Amino acid sequence: MSALRIITGMAADEFAEAVARELGRPVPLYVYLEWEKDDRAAPPPQALEAARGIALRNPIGVQASDLSRRSFLGGVIGLSTLAAAGFPISARSLSGTLAFGGAGRAWRASTQTADDLETLVGSYRRAYAGKAAVTDLLPGTTGLMDLLIDLGRRDQWPSAPGRLASLVGQAAILVGLLQLMGSHDLSAAKVQYDLALRFAREANDWDLASYALGSLAFLAVQARRPADARTIVVVASDLAGHRGSPRTRAWTAALASELHARAGREVASCRSLEDARAALDRCCDDPSWKGVGWFDDARLVSYDGGNLLLLGKYAAAEELLRLSLKRLDPPRLKHRSTTSADQAMVLALRGEVEESCARANDALTLAPAISHRESVDRVRGVHFHLMRWRGHPAVRQLTERLQAA
Repeated sequence: MSALRIITGMAADEFAEAVARELGRPVPLYVYLEWEKDDRAAPPPQALEAARGIALRNPIGVQASDLSRRSFLGGVIGLSTLAAAGFPISARSLSGTLAFGGAGRAWRASTQTADDLETLVGSYRRAYAGKAAVTDLLPGTTGLMDLLIDLGRRDQWPSAPGRLASLVGQAAILVGLLQLMGSHDLSAAKVQYDLALRFAREANDWDLASYALGSLAFLAVQARRPADARTIVVVASDLAGHRGSPRTRAWTAALASELHARAGREVASCRSLEDARAALDRCCDDPSWKGVGWFDDARLVSYDGGNLLLLGKYAAAEELLRLSLKRLDPPRLKHRSTTSADQAMVLALRGEVEESCARANDALTLAPAISHRESVDRVRGVHFHLMRWRGHPAVRQLTERLQAA
């Protein structure tokens, strides 16, 4: 149910209303929210069928929802503060937020200030791939997001709200990823990704919406909901293919290739990788990117190697992961850390104990400095496979480092 709602771009209250109309009977929001929870009873078959019909007729980016839009949390300061506190956030119109109670104020940001804030958002997004620690980036990004929202609420943004909505969405994407990769807080990340999708929809920024959908698909993988992940990534890839930038098309296709590999679908995985390469070839004409970090050939090679690892082709995977590490710029610590952990896994599965431990130690050296729990968790997976050689000095050393991590 959650995946069907996500691919429409609707919020829970909108989707509940749509399901109610389809069924011809009321669906209270609290009832609908129970249907989205994995640990609760499945929704009634009629409701699920109604949701499928709504999703087919209202895919995000193809046509707007026919539901009325209402004001978006007007009067409350700081949506990201609410999200962090665990308050429910509904997807009402951003225009309500941006126009709330601010008309007639004497001060308004200059266009130069708006340009500077846009540059700052881009700098934060790119900083994720580098040496900045998650714990350092998160408060700054959250504060920047609050500032942008308040400028809109107070009618202090100098231009139309679409540009501002996109910037808030980009910041929300980064906040969500930092929460996911830093503290592995899936619930907090989902709130931010949902929020980013709402803002992208309000801005008609379908490139950003494609990235938000891809992020939600990856989140579903982390939550062990592979069917939802595949459902969402198909829509993300289709939207990026029709209305996204080449780099976003490449990233969503690479993500789709990983999900195919996880399901053992080698042919489909290879086809998605080919789509990703074709899209990357067109980035010279349009280099724009609203995602987090950076996506280029080195990252695509890493996806290719990771897919081969998932498909059990360890020798080929090792070769590509080595190539990716050679191509990744040294400052891109987060990508180098995860790729090193993947290479360590390949080597462990091939019985190369000492080199596997060496690559795992490389990942562990980088991960704490950047507060990247995802890399540490990958090394823990490597360590599990190395337990057959628990008496080996290199494995004992890795065990001690993990215990201290």
